[in-house]
This record gives sequence, C-alpha cells and structure tokens, in this order.
Amino acid sequence: MRQWAAGLVAALSLSAPAGAQEGGFKLTNILVTSIEADQPFLLGEAERVQGLIEDALDDHWAIVTMDMVVPFADYDAEVYLRSCPQGQYIGCVFVLGERAKTVWTVGGRISAVQGGYRLDVSIIDVAKAQVVTTFDVDLDGSNDAQFQQGLVQVFQAMLSNDLQQLDVRGDQDALQVAAAEQRERDARARDFVASSIDEVEEEQELVRGTVGEDARYGDLDEEDDDRRSDRRIDFEEEVDEPHGGGLHPWEQAGLSKLQYRAYKRSKMKLRDFRPRLQGRKGDLLLRLGMGVNSGPWGQRHETWWAQDHTANPNNLQAEDILEQAMVQDQRSVLAFAGELGIGYGVASWLDMELYGSVKAADYQYRLVREVRGIEEEQPTKSTSGSSYLAGLRFNGTFLPALTVHPTVSLGASYWTGVRITSKVSNIEPLLVTDDVPANNMVFADVGAGVAADLGKTIIFYGRVDLNVPVAGRHYQSVHYGEGHLSQVPEASRALEGGALGGMGFGASLGLQMRFDVGRR
Repeated sequence: MRQWAAGLVAALSLSAPAGAQEGGFKLTNILVTSIEADQPFLLGEAERVQGLIEDALDDHWAIVTMDMVVPFADYDAEVYLRSCPQGQYIGCVFVLGERAKTVWTVGGRISAVQGGYRLDVSIIDVAKAQVVTTFDVDLDGSNDAQFQQGLVQVFQAMLSNDLQQLDVRGDQDALQVAAAEQRERDARARDFVASSIDEVEEEQELVRGTVGEDARYGDLDEEDDDRRSDRRIDFEEEVDEPHGGGLHPWEQAGLSKLQYRAYKRSKMKLRDFRPRLQGRKGDLLLRLGMGVNSGPWGQRHETWWAQDHTANPNNLQAEDILEQAMVQDQRSVLAFAGELGIGYGVASWLDMELYGSVKAADYQYRLVREVRGIEEEQPTKSTSGSSYLAGLRFNGTFLPALTVHPTVSLGASYWTGVRITSKVSNIEPLLVTDDVPANNMVFADVGAGVAADLGKTIIFYGRVDLNVPVAGRHYQSVHYGEGHLSQVPEASRALEGGALGGMGFGASLGLQMRFDVGRR
C-alpha cells in the first residue's frame, strides 16, 4: 500500500485556493456531508470515516452535521444526498452547503483498495461555488489519528495561506507526482461544478422554494407555488425508485425498506440508528414502574380463644387457654404497586429480567377473647398491608427499527404476605397465632404491551400483566379444643375453587434505562 498521506500532501502543496483573502480565510462553519460509498458493503466504513472528519474538525471550528441541514419539503438532507443522480455527488454536496449556509462543505467518496479503503475528500467554497481542493487518502484502520491531524493541518494552512509550505510527508518526488494528479482532479472537479450546479438545482427546484429566508431567492408567487407543488417529489416514490448504481435508497444504506422508513422517521444519523437494529442485545436494562393490580393481595387474619375465668391475665398458663381457633386467608382487592427490575438483553428481541414489586393493599384482622361465654371482642381492624412479589421474566420486544415496539413477556413469580405479628405486637405467646407463617403463592405470568424509545437511553413502556396461580398457601386454619367458644371464625375461601379466584391482573406504566455493556 502506498504512503497514507500521498494524496493529502498533494492537496497541501497546491497554491492558495480562490477563497483566500488578504489576512487569511474567513472560516466560520463547515458542513460535513455523508460520505458516498462505491458499494453497499462500504456503508459502515463510510459512516465511520464521516465521524472521524466531524470529530477532527469539531475540536477547532463550528461543525454543521447532516441532521442540522434544513430539510426539504418531503425529505431531509440525507435522503436528498443518497438519492443524488449518479456522477453528481459534488453538485449535490454544494446544494446542501448552500442550504446549510456554511462557508465550507466537506464531502468524500470511499472505495475499496487492496489492504484497506481509499477516501477521496473534496473541500468546497460554497460562496464561490468552487472546489477548493481534493485529495485522496488510503485508510487501513491504523492511521485514523494521522488522517485527522492531516485534515486539521489542511484547514489551518487554508486559514494562514500556507498551503504551499506545509508538508506532512517529506517525500518530495512523490509530492510532485501527487500534485500533478491533484491538479488534474481539481480541474475536472471545477469543470463539473460549473456545469452541473445549475442542472442539479433545477432538478431540485423545491430546494430554492423552501429556503424562504434566503434573500437571493426572493418571494415566490402563486404560480411558483403551483409549479413547485406539481413537481414535488413524493417520499414514497423517492424511496421506491432506484438511484445511483441501480440501488434503492434503503439498499444503499444497507437496510430493509421497513428499517429505512423507520430510520427516516427517527431523525437520527445513520451511524446512530444502526445500533437500534440490535434491539436489546447486549443492553443492561434498569426499570422503574407504577401501576394498579387487582388480585389476591388482600390479607385477612382472625383469631378467637376461650380463656378460663380463674386465669391470671398477666400470667397465663397453657391450661388457661381452653379453646382457640384461627383462620388466615386472602381476598381479591385493588392494590397500588411499585416495581423495580434489572435485565440484560440476550438477543435483539429478547431480554431476561429479575424484578421485585411492592403491592399496597389493606390488611384486615380481628382478635376475640371469650371468658365464660362473654365475648371481649375487638372489631375488625384494617391497616396497611403491603405484600411483596419477586420474579423472573423473559421479555420479547419486536420491530427494533421502529420507535414504538410491541412487547410480550412470560415468566414466574413468588408472592408473600406478612404475618399478623408484624401488625399486632402484643399477641399472647400461648396462642397458635404467634407461630402462623405468612401466606404465599406462586404464579405463572403473561404480559403484553408497548415500549417507545425516547432517545438512546430512555424507554417509556406500558403493559398489562396476568398472574395465574399454580401453587401456594393462601388459606390456613387451626382449631384446638372444643365446646368453649360460642362460635369459631370462618374462612372466606374466596380463592378456592379454581384459578379465577386467585388470578392477578394489572396495568402499569414506567421508564426503562438502557446501557450498552455487551454489544459487539
């Protein structure tokens, strides 16, 4: 492979371009356009090189990117450039420079060579409609920093009118050969610009019509509006019709037609849009949500006991408890829920998530003591009865190219209530109530919803979930002794007799944050 800087030094050795003025260039801003790729497989490298150019120049001057160019009536600058007729790339680049109102425009074309890629760079003086200089550089992935430094030196030399003195390679023989080649390319480029700009602008006449703030174009009368309306390019036709090389725009971008439409709607740069196609793969996902749930989250506890009238209430003995009965069960209620989840994308459409949820519902309890048939009854009391659910869920998120995605999920979860002793602190230790564990249930979970990307990191989601009970302890009953209580508590058994009684159904909204930790 030849020295990487051969073409670059040729550009630096030329005489000062026509845009020079006494005291140096007035360099205010630079439009960096998308790099034209010879073949579709070079599109990824073209995007990478465009990023190199933007990053290099952005450290020194004001950079205008493609997404900052004022869009046309029916499409944006990216579509315009990718739909440019074959052989007229430089002319289209100039049109975008005019539209962006920049002083300079940088464009380029990338092709494959042995061992790497060849990049032909063109720098255009927009005000003079002239190609100031062009040069080519061979890149192999190891000389990116050298290329960026050399490009900055080109612009610095343009500012100080020192192009003739700048030599970043030092090979004078190769310099003379490269300079001769460069002069020939410059002549062809200038001739092309002079002959093609009018043609390109006439073909894209709506460009002038939509730049109403440009005084050179003036106000358009109704006849101009009608003519422009008649010739307006419909976006669907623009997408469907092949352009340079017989390729459709989405083929030039290396996307499917659906992905291309989603890319245009996203208003993102293509190199930023491509990672979206990987979906959730390699992403660490953190989720926070809130919602409402209807299900078996209402807890109820009731204990009755008969006590010997001769017993010392401050020093009860086991024989003083003549009879006791307890029930602990659940009922379906509406609960408010908060949920946290952490997941990882194992495929573009699939992530695995561990999550926990707190469900806030009332907890009802009743404690009744009888002494010789006299009930010393406490009325039923209600208090906050938060319960807890944790599970493993597999989430499928489809159509990653779109901004809004349908989602489905499958998983399993474990729910646990709370013990009566966490609500009442003075339970008589001789009562069986003191040892009753909390109820629990195991669910199979199914869910569906939508997720909307709010940017690279934030996702808004909405979902509905169905919890189907498959196992658990939702009813407990204990009865010791006989014949001393006037009555015993009865369980509601609301959850017995089938799955419907114990099903949970909920809806939730929330935000999810995604972090790229494992993409390749």
